[in-house]
Amino acid sequence: MLFCASRSFRLAAPALLVGALVVWAGCDSSGGDDDEAGGAQATVQFTDAEVSVAEEDSAGAEVPVTISNPPDGETVTAEVLFASGSSSADFADLNLENLDEEGLYRGSGGDTTAYVVDTVAFAPGAEDGATRTVSFSITDSTFEAQETARFALQNVSGAQIGSATTATVGAPSELAVVIESEGSETFVAADFSDGTLAPLVPVSVASSANWGTSSSGAPFDLIESPYAVINAFDSDEPANDWLITPAAYDFSPFDTVTLSFANATNFNDEGLEGAEALRVKVSTDYEGEGNPEEANWTDVSDRIDYSGGGYEFVETEVDLSDFTDEDAPVYVAFQYISSGTGAGSSEVWEIDNVELVGSIDIPGEGE
Repeated sequence: MLFCASRSFRLAAPALLVGALVVWAGCDSSGGDDDEAGGAQATVQFTDAEVSVAEEDSAGAEVPVTISNPPDGETVTAEVLFASGSSSADFADLNLENLDEEGLYRGSGGDTTAYVVDTVAFAPGAEDGATRTVSFSITDSTFEAQETARFALQNVSGAQIGSATTATVGAPSELAVVIESEGSETFVAADFSDGTLAPLVPVSVASSANWGTSSSGAPFDLIESPYAVINAFDSDEPANDWLITPAAYDFSPFDTVTLSFANATNFNDEGLEGAEALRVKVSTDYEGEGNPEEANWTDVSDRIDYSGGGYEFVETEVDLSDFTDEDAPVYVAFQYISSGTGAGSSEVWEIDNVELVGSIDIPGEGE
């Protein structure tokens, strides 16, 4: 006779949500040749030593645990452990729930090294190669390019009736679940649609020009107004005005980092001798407040595709991937300068649709 059964067990966490769902999969045969196992030792093992799962995949990773040479007349069980000591994914972040004394496995010296997630069971009459599937549904509010959650098997019980040979852990007895991020993180997105400069932070070192927003000249082909704008014409002194990201960002987990935005200009500041009044700079030692001139900045303005004038918006992408090797978090800023305050010594600049995005390469994508 053939029968199938199912059962589920789920664990939840608020910061890094790891639901451990154990599904009793497949069909067990009760009947047939009771001597098929031949009295060989039963073993329980993972079917793979490593699996990968995309963090945004709500289905998660399916990790089958299998049995070899199952005994004919007794249930075989095995405990599945989360190995906190060898996982880069922290147990506190996973927030697994088995924290009572029976749910703790203590290694040498009394240190807690692993936690029992659940117990899988193979009923009497299970077929050789039968599986019980452990699934993990993972979300994480903190971006990390890759984490690893390690699991192990222990405390296998069950034996062939009439035999002193007990079931044991087979190979692979350990499993690495490699958690890949969704591939990108948006650090900053500013379209100024609410009429403010947020989340970018304006800092005026000199002049009354100051960054602001405007919808003058709308509609446009490339953007939707309002946009950010600055013009030193008729200000009190030559301009030195900044628009800076609200925080410093860690670029190190990413393969590429890109700043994209649309820009438009009009008039010409002849005192700048061919240089543009709008510049993009990067710093690892700006403190997030105060005069940005007191920090060290790398000018990457030569990577910008600039508007040719006439208030015509053009889109540009500035590659900042060379800053992924920085040991410190990175600020990104727009700087506007002028050589004066009148015609021929100032020009207007407008920007919109600002995005700062870090991306990692997911193996297999784009191949």
